[in-house]
Amino acid sequence: MASKAGGAPTGELAKDIDAAFGSFGKFQEKLSTAAVTRFGSGWGWLVLNKGKLEVISLPNQDSPLLKGQFPIMGIDVWEHAYLLAIQTKATGLRQSVVEYGELERHRRALRGREKTIVRCHLRFAPA
Repeated sequence: MASKAGGAPTGELAKDIDAAFGSFGKFQEKLSTAAVTRFGSGWGWLVLNKGKLEVISLPNQDSPLLKGQFPIMGIDVWEHAYLLAIQTKATGLRQSVVEYGELERHRRALRGREKTIVRCHLRFAPA
C-alpha cells in the first residue's frame, strides 16, 4: 500500500490480469465482490492457482495456502471495520491505495518458487 498508489498495474501482472479476468476493471469488480459479499470476517484474495490468477473469498483466518493456492494480495474483511461506519452498505472497496508495482514484484517471485503474501487493508467506501 502507498498513499500515492493506485491506477492500473503494468507489465506481466497487467497481462496476467487481462488474461484471467478480461480487463483490469473486471478484476477490480470481482475482487471487490469477493470481499464485500464475505459476511462477518474473512478475506478476498488474488491468488495464483496452477499458474493462473484467480479471485477467491475465504472465511475467517483460512489461507489459500491450505488449498494449494499462492496469495498475491489479500483484502482483510472484518465486519466491525465497516458495518457501523456505513450502516452495512459495504458496496465497494477503495483500491486506490494498492501498490501494483509491489504486487508485480511478488507475482514474479511466485513464478515457481517463493510463496509471499501482500496483505492490504482497504477501507470500504459507500458507492
